[in-house]
Amino acid sequence: MQTIERESKRCGELVKNLLTFSRQKASEREPNDLNTIVDHAVLLVKHKLEMQNIELVERFAEGLPPVDCDANQIQQVALVLMIFSFALLLTLNTLQGWADKFQEP
Repeated sequence: MQTIERESKRCGELVKNLLTFSRQKASEREPNDLNTIVDHAVLLVKHKLEMQNIELVERFAEGLPPVDCDANQIQQVALVLMIFSFALLLTLNTLQGWADKFQEP
């Protein structure tokens, strides 16, 4: 029962983040915490990574000053970087597995 409750809350947060992420609006620059922005992007991809047995290690810098930016645009950049990085890891792993099949024992 606790698992269902935890996953329901996680799904609710994910939907909320996706709705925030998908809204189109004019660029609004204001002071933002980069760690929070990146953490929200991580929440959008973390479950998919776990399903593919990819461990995402989160290391955030402490004490960063606020950055004057559009949080949605920075989140989009973070998502693109993470998605391409994970796709590259999966591709390299596949290529390595393919190459291993053709190496002499």
